[in-house]
Amino acid sequence: MLNRSRRAWWVAGVLAGALWLIACGYTGSSADAARPGKTVTVTLGAYNVENYFDRYNDPYTDDQGTAPKEAHEVKRLAQAIRAMRADFVGVVEMENEGELYRFANEHLPDLGYKNVYVGHRDYGRGINNGGMTRLPVGGVTTHRFWPLTVPGDERQWRFARDVIEFELRPAEGVTLHVFVLHFKSKRDSRRDPKSASWRLAEARGVRRLVEQRLAADPGALIALVGDFNDERGSAPLKHLLDERPRVLVDCHRNVPAARKITYLREPYRSQIDYILVSPALARCLKAGSAKVPTTALEGSDHAPVVATFELPVGRE
Repeated sequence: MLNRSRRAWWVAGVLAGALWLIACGYTGSSADAARPGKTVTVTLGAYNVENYFDRYNDPYTDDQGTAPKEAHEVKRLAQAIRAMRADFVGVVEMENEGELYRFANEHLPDLGYKNVYVGHRDYGRGINNGGMTRLPVGGVTTHRFWPLTVPGDERQWRFARDVIEFELRPAEGVTLHVFVLHFKSKRDSRRDPKSASWRLAEARGVRRLVEQRLAADPGALIALVGDFNDERGSAPLKHLLDERPRVLVDCHRNVPAARKITYLREPYRSQIDYILVSPALARCLKAGSAKVPTTALEGSDHAPVVATFELPVGRE
């Protein structure tokens, strides 16, 4: 047994060691990071960069019909994206991955967008979906062959632009599924005025994808980001947001109408770009973070959308 003098020295040593660890910033073992109550902050954004073409002719698309993006527009796009402060940016209307990679490295080198991907589905004009992120990526999935239908119509469609699914891993034990999409425009299609049936079929297809993920994991963290080419009261948005069971929530639902206009050209100014999220992710939305930034909008006919989430760590 320790005598009184030696015991006093031992206690003093333990206390001194503890104080030294605290001073060095030690707060516990690495397992503490996975305990309930810990969170990781992630900001998601989406931006239709409007016809971002390079100067090279792609023989498999009609890209020669659209001029390359002007240098002054590229500069304004970079300023707008910098103001978003997003960890992930879903990019719409980007011609190819090489051009997005060059844009990220030449104009945003300090933002850490090292993981870049652009799909290839649009064999018409050559405008595609993709994304860039500073978060770890577990995988990227294409849904270009997903069959799309509308009840009572014998026709079958595919996504006008591939829906790209990014599996983001912002922290150990945290998986975030982000789908980047760009629904068909309101130009008439064959036997489909304003392509209304085509867009509804796309909305139905995306909802099925979400429902599949939620059937496997009701607490899945899912986000749909991009250009839906329709307003809140349209059939595609109603199908996504209002049909029961409700599987998606509009992050910008409480933003005043005048402050969430994303398509900027008259006379069609309106919100057609969204961030829709699963119920579990909606509960992580940081109050007041869902916005439509207005910095340097001269590079596109759209404004970007952003929202920030506090994700629980260690749920898996």
